[in-house]
Amino acid sequence: MSELFFEIATISLFMASGFAVAKLLKIQQTSHALALGLGLSVLWRTLSHSLLYFIGLGQYSPELWALGSILAIVVAAATQLRNGKLWAGFGFSSILALVAALSTRGLGIRGIPHSDSLWILTLADLFQRNGDMEIVGGRTAIKRGFAYPLTLALGLDGSQLTGLTPLIYLALVIGLFWAVSTLAPKLDLKQWLWIALPVLLVLTTAPIVLRAVWYVNGHTLTALGVLLAVTSVVVSVREKALTRQLLVTLTTGLALISLTRPEGVAVAAVIAAPLISKRWISRWDVRIIAGSALLSFGVWMYLYDGYIPNLIRMYDERFPILMLILSFAAGMKIFDWLRFRLVPIAISGMALMLGVVLVRSFGSLTDDIWAQIQNMFLGAGFWGTFFIAVIAGLALIGVKGQSESYRLLLIISLMLVLGSLAAKLLDGGLFGDPTLGRVGWTDSLNRMWLHSFGIFLVTLFVGYAERISQRTKDQA
Repeated sequence: MSELFFEIATISLFMASGFAVAKLLKIQQTSHALALGLGLSVLWRTLSHSLLYFIGLGQYSPELWALGSILAIVVAAATQLRNGKLWAGFGFSSILALVAALSTRGLGIRGIPHSDSLWILTLADLFQRNGDMEIVGGRTAIKRGFAYPLTLALGLDGSQLTGLTPLIYLALVIGLFWAVSTLAPKLDLKQWLWIALPVLLVLTTAPIVLRAVWYVNGHTLTALGVLLAVTSVVVSVREKALTRQLLVTLTTGLALISLTRPEGVAVAAVIAAPLISKRWISRWDVRIIAGSALLSFGVWMYLYDGYIPNLIRMYDERFPILMLILSFAAGMKIFDWLRFRLVPIAISGMALMLGVVLVRSFGSLTDDIWAQIQNMFLGAGFWGTFFIAVIAGLALIGVKGQSESYRLLLIISLMLVLGSLAAKLLDGGLFGDPTLGRVGWTDSLNRMWLHSFGIFLVTLFVGYAERISQRTKDQA
């Protein structure tokens, strides 16, 4: 029982403190604050541990994390004493934590055993013992993620924070509500049911979506980062303004992506491209956006002996300094010619790279391509009818008469697909021949689709909602 109580208390503090910081940042919608709050808590855990690890005091990082988390709640409560939404959010945070902790510690539900999960649990144990990360130098262990196992290490000694994984999934679901309610036109309940029921029916055919609730891996944390970042980009482009609240949400999402997956910094660049390519965005905002991804990645690789600095022979602090320089350079006038054309350059560049690799290595990739077709469309990857429904749904919606936001969601979705394929080919190409993976749900590319899964859903919801709204206006 002590483990259960510790789990509930820790996860409650984790969720409530992030929500408190979100409210201090004047995030109005509760769903927005809850989803963002989890991301902020992960970043605080990452930052607090990294600071102490750097000076050789990493064993005290749980105490520093707890102290900062409690302080955030106290400050929010003291400054917003009469804010009913704050207290309701605290209550909801506790309920989410209770459900997440009971599902693992109470009911004993565990994720499907997998080698990547074992690597992550090993890393979490090493973090918990304040071990030297040079022990896992090289690509095999450190590429399994950083922010996620670091947060798992907040569990009792010799154990992990098991409820964290379903908690992240719950935050992702809440984030989906925020994204759809923010981007889609207003509909009544009956109209929403006409959209939601078929989508939910399709999801029941995709076991991987349910497995992800308890699967020990950083995929759902990455998906949350992608959702926060993409929604912020689309809203900012729609409003032609980047508010401080949207900037915080965007940079939090990009940092989460960059701290959770080795290819995350490239995915972050793809997501940010449609916004930083706009002429109205300030140069310092461009630098802040770029820095949120590049500096997060640089600190991870430098402090925790990542394999990429070793590949380019930048073993010391020169690597994060390089990331800082690149972040500053992103907003320089001399690079405007590139920045203003980022989206077409990114799409054509990724498409060209994929085309060249496929032409040069088609013979060796034939089985890989067939494997991905089986995974995505024939059930081998446990996606059921999801991708078939997404493609059919987007074809039915079309683009004629649709909003700029919907069109931008389509463009970003395309870029995420191309980016995932390119990242997989690059990963295989760096350490052998290019590969697209194998048959089965555990294939890495097959699981990478979980990162973009939320945005695919948001795009469908927004597209259908706009069509229904247009039809309602035409009939009025």
